[in-house]
Amino acid sequence: GVYVWILSDDDVVVDVYAVKKILKVIDGRRELGSVFANYENKVVPISQDYPELNGDEYFEITKFKNTLISSTIVNRKFWNTFNLERYFGTYWTHIGYLIHANSKYKSAIVCSELVNQMVNLGTERRWGQNGTLFYIGLDLARIYSEMPKLGYSSKTISAALWYTFDKLLWNIVLAKALGLRMKWKDIKSCINIYGSYPTYWLIHFPVSFVPGSVFKFLLQSFRFLKRLKKSLF
Repeated sequence: GVYVWILSDDDVVVDVYAVKKILKVIDGRRELGSVFANYENKVVPISQDYPELNGDEYFEITKFKNTLISSTIVNRKFWNTFNLERYFGTYWTHIGYLIHANSKYKSAIVCSELVNQMVNLGTERRWGQNGTLFYIGLDLARIYSEMPKLGYSSKTISAALWYTFDKLLWNIVLAKALGLRMKWKDIKSCINIYGSYPTYWLIHFPVSFVPGSVFKFLLQSFRFLKRLKKSLF
């Protein structure tokens, strides 16, 4: 096929007309870099389809919710022209593709809710629960850090990095609570990426050196209170 819709095994296509709606947007157009399929109760409030966007417009409208791999439709020919091997093992190969493809080619958006994520797992995830969300998030930030050399606007780059920074504190706390020791090279990576953020130095940087036992106690207390509340009410 010209285009490939990448679908995770725990996500479900919920619109019986999904393929028809996608084809309506891309009909006769073989040179799009990607198509975004909206998902899960319109997680991004998009009111219309967009048949042609540049990279900055694509990321502004999707609000970086294309991290869900099942929202991603790629151009097979273009996918094979980019060197994506450096993204293998990061969970974010599709994001590596998107930042490159959308900087060179037009993209499209289908506003309808086409996919629901993790339908068979509820809120349970098969990854990240041992604290590795910190590393997964850091890998995503590293990929977004490549955007300046690809010609994206400063507004788009700032929004991309803020998207990862917004989750950084929780990811650090969870990692330390679950016994992962933060390596100095990872702290240096955070400094390189977020060093211009005063909040990072005031909160995130000091938290990186708090003993994990403190957060382990707080996490266990939180889970205990949550179970107690559930049993009482």
